[in-house]
Amino acid sequence: MTPRERIRGKLAKCEPYYQMLVELRGELSKPVPDKVTWFAAERNLHLALECAIDVGEMLISMHRLRLAEDNKDVFRILGEAGLLEAGLAHRMAQAAGMRNALVHLYADLDREKVRKAFLHDVKDLKAFAEAVLDLVK
Repeated sequence: MTPRERIRGKLAKCEPYYQMLVELRGELSKPVPDKVTWFAAERNLHLALECAIDVGEMLISMHRLRLAEDNKDVFRILGEAGLLEAGLAHRMAQAAGMRNALVHLYADLDREKVRKAFLHDVKDLKAFAEAVLDLVK
């Protein structure tokens, strides 16, 4: 399997997480979403971000770019290399920081901060996936 095929396959496996985020978006815009919705949103956001980071690392490897120092750096590198538009690379680097909060600060999450990230990051995740698909045609 070629690197391009692996990247397309990874994006296909991640699609259900993006779709669930889109479905949950309306519920999360409510002042107090129910617990099940909240936990489903957190988990799917985490998994969608993990997928984006994995795909970013695959692109770095495929293009033989420098190794990323951390998850945020994955998107900085892609932006520096011109593989991602600078604004999207910056927003995805910020989203990678949210992934770290979801994974490591789960007990102390600022739910309002997560909600805002959730409502904005979904568009960026989709834009990232579309940009990557254009790169690996």
